[in-house]
Amino acid sequence: MKIMATVLAAAFFMAAMPAYAGEDNPSAENLEHKFSIGAMSRVKPEFEGSDSYEFSPYPILEYSNKYFFISTLNGAGINIINMPEIKAGPLVSYRFGRDEDDSDLLDGLGDVDGGLEVGAFFNWQFHDRLGTEIKFLHGLGDAKGFTADLAFIYNQPVIEDLTFALKAAAVFSDSKYNQQYFGITDSQSRRSGYEHYSPGSGIKHVSIRPGLKYTFFEDYTVGVFYEYKRLTDSVADSSLVKRGSANQSSAGVSLSWSF
Repeated sequence: MKIMATVLAAAFFMAAMPAYAGEDNPSAENLEHKFSIGAMSRVKPEFEGSDSYEFSPYPILEYSNKYFFISTLNGAGINIINMPEIKAGPLVSYRFGRDEDDSDLLDGLGDVDGGLEVGAFFNWQFHDRLGTEIKFLHGLGDAKGFTADLAFIYNQPVIEDLTFALKAAAVFSDSKYNQQYFGITDSQSRRSGYEHYSPGSGIKHVSIRPGLKYTFFEDYTVGVFYEYKRLTDSVADSSLVKRGSANQSSAGVSLSWSF
């Protein structure tokens, strides 16, 4: 269902793509089609703010051309601005929800529904090895609130076909988003025993993520990464996070084939 929501959003983008492509009739020859399929396995917190961990597999299904991209990991978007150093345009993604039975720490808090979120992205590769990614997303329907992501990414070749990448990021979230994931209403307080809490807007977390990618047989890529995330501001003051942990770590490995 979650992947299907992203696919449906992508169908809208594909229908709209020719209007934004900057060419009246873009030919198949100049679209530069690229497909990737694979899988990623990841050890991560049971929920954001948890001090317990779980193993999760993810499919990697990606398609991109000069104007459009869709990915099970990154959502779907259109490159309205499409230059070698700068790409920007609208973006649709899926925000994952949270089930009460994901962890004992969530008992009495109920489920948090996921849903589509829409916004925009801006990517600027201002140096051969250094670039920035900015993303704004607002939830639709059951997905409440607004988030803004700012990340800097450094890439350094190590040896032939092996690349080291370091990503440093910060995410802002508004009070509606924070209330949905970290707030405690009066009824939730009575059921769970947590203190009532209404978080405000602020920097939700900062993170750093080193990783390695190795390409072999030209079309296959294996990657490993580790990410440390620190919950901050009003999010870290939530009684849910205090009972869990503001320090969040995850690690994973991926394998994909591009053609």
